[in-house]
Amino acid sequence: MTAKNIPTEYLSKFNMNGKVRILDWWRDDRHDNPVRWTKELLSIEKSRFTIHNIENDMLGDPQPYGSTGDPNSACRLILTALKKHNIRNMHVGVLGSTSPWIEVILLQLGNKVTTIEYNVPICEDPDIECISYFDEFKNMRKCFDAIVSFSSIEHSGLGRYGDPINPNGDLETMEDVYESLKDKGKVILGVPVGPDCVVWNVHRVYGKYRLPLLTRNFREIDWIGHEKDQLLGLETCDAKYHCPHPIMVLQKHTSS
Repeated sequence: MTAKNIPTEYLSKFNMNGKVRILDWWRDDRHDNPVRWTKELLSIEKSRFTIHNIENDMLGDPQPYGSTGDPNSACRLILTALKKHNIRNMHVGVLGSTSPWIEVILLQLGNKVTTIEYNVPICEDPDIECISYFDEFKNMRKCFDAIVSFSSIEHSGLGRYGDPINPNGDLETMEDVYESLKDKGKVILGVPVGPDCVVWNVHRVYGKYRLPLLTRNFREIDWIGHEKDQLLGLETCDAKYHCPHPIMVLQKHTSS
């Protein structure tokens, strides 16, 4: 059973010594059995999440994190970032994935795709490799040209998906991302941005205190879909149920 309350010994680290609000919303989304991406599911996703359908607003509802006609729908923003920054014909990791819509988009751009998960999916498509975050990804060094992660890293360390409770789980995940990237590798990252808070145990929202820590090993090269200053200037947002997920494009700092 995951903790329904933040363990007392971790509270000051989760709230960053009082800078970050704590809100309540508890879920247990561990899987007793692996998620299975069947040939039938993948066929449906491939016929739906085509570049043509995304760019011409032909996906229908429901869409991931956006509805038909929403110019800030996640799939459109991610596709925009991939094309704008030429993420094509590369080895790309997808960090955190319960449904393979990002993988399908990446495959259409000629990429080799590896999905990284706590709960590793059983995938019936030979073009998508699925690996364990803890058993494999954490030990990888300079393997990927790019990493895509949408609505995933904000959950790291909260225990919702069976991961160990860790106040710095999100920051350590980004360190693992850094180590796994080749020199000058890029990250296409979507996390909730607004006033800093932890919605225990569901997710974090990144603001002026936590966001710089999350991206500290990277150079920001683009924000897509939302203005950074506008989001960081928000005094309130619906932190429990919806905060904007901009797409940040980051590049690995190197010593050269």
